[in-house]
Amino acid sequence: HVPMYDTLESDFKKPLYSGCKKSLALLSVVLSLINVKVRYGWSDKSFTLLLQVVQDMLLEENTMSKSYYQAKKSDGYEV
Repeated sequence: HVPMYDTLESDFKKPLYSGCKKSLALLSVVLSLINVKVRYGWSDKSFTLLLQVVQDMLLEENTMSKSYYQAKKSDGYEV
């Protein structure tokens, strides 16, 4: 499980974009959004669309996942 831990630790420390608040780390943002997805029964396709909209609103060099698949993969585990 070391690679998974390393990925989680890296995403916990990785800012969503350069200069953002520490509370906006990639891992915390993605987990918050996935929590809303699960709570309200959103499809994977609708969640991917939401991520794409958020992607367009953020600074160009942001680290936000571009799809539900990428969000699950980058966090090192399956939801």
